[in-house]
Amino acid sequence: KKEQHTGPYVFKAPTSEKSITISEFLQRVQETTKEGPAIDEDGNKKGRSGLLYLQESLSGHSEFSSEFASWNWNWLLRIVQKYGWGTPDRNILLIGMQGATTPAHYDEQENMFAQMRGRKEVYLWPPGDWQGMYAFPCNHACDRQAMVNPDNPDLHRFPLYRHARPHYAVLQPGDLLYLPVGWWHHLRNLDPLAISITFWSKQQKASLDTLKLPLDQRHLLTVRRNLEEMVFNIFGSESLQNLAKQLSAKHSSKPSTKLSEGNSKVKEFMVNCLSNFMGRTQAEPLILDMLEGRYCNDIEKWIQPNA
Repeated sequence: KKEQHTGPYVFKAPTSEKSITISEFLQRVQETTKEGPAIDEDGNKKGRSGLLYLQESLSGHSEFSSEFASWNWNWLLRIVQKYGWGTPDRNILLIGMQGATTPAHYDEQENMFAQMRGRKEVYLWPPGDWQGMYAFPCNHACDRQAMVNPDNPDLHRFPLYRHARPHYAVLQPGDLLYLPVGWWHHLRNLDPLAISITFWSKQQKASLDTLKLPLDQRHLLTVRRNLEEMVFNIFGSESLQNLAKQLSAKHSSKPSTKLSEGNSKVKEFMVNCLSNFMGRTQAEPLILDMLEGRYCNDIEKWIQPNA
């Protein structure tokens, strides 16, 4: 999201966004589809520009009230109450052309993902694969998105991705997929005008008093991102970029490199924060893992289209 882009990076949006009616959207889809299928018989994407993807919040659409009333909300509310989630408060309608792809990313809300029409393929990675996904910095417009492209991973640039172990599924109409907080997912429409609806709920609140130590991978993912955001707010948008560059030199060809005063303050702040959850000897390696491969000068090269 452009509004989240506060870091020192040059960002050029890979897609354009426009508000149009559903009729206009369908007309444009029809015109674009004349170019032929977006996926060949082997399931490979074909080079075709202009893939269209509609995203619309269903909140405030009174014309859908009778449709909403027919949905089995009691079943969903039982799930929500059982696991202590917040009340489902957001539904997003997603309609996309064949081949439209949502790049690998994770969300901070619980999501019951309903496939309504057409097929959609999904790759899923657990929160424990975080380091291998190389998340964009949280002050980048692609926050929570992977720099790795699962369709064509560059293992020289992203060597830790080889340790990631994705799950794979093809959603059929009528399928419901639970996408937990922190699970990475990469989705692609296999059929023309595939339709999905999301049912979002806020995750169960956690506090220092209730957290169980050692942290599980899901909570560790949240801690990483929150810590990153705190550092940017306190020390500035380039603070982690500077720290990553110096730590990389210190732990590679120049082990005798001494951290600058500014970088020492940033690192000490991070260690102290992490000490709420682990020992200092565990915190320092975690900081290195957080920064590895994520603050290089080639970040913009790895931005992927949203559709």
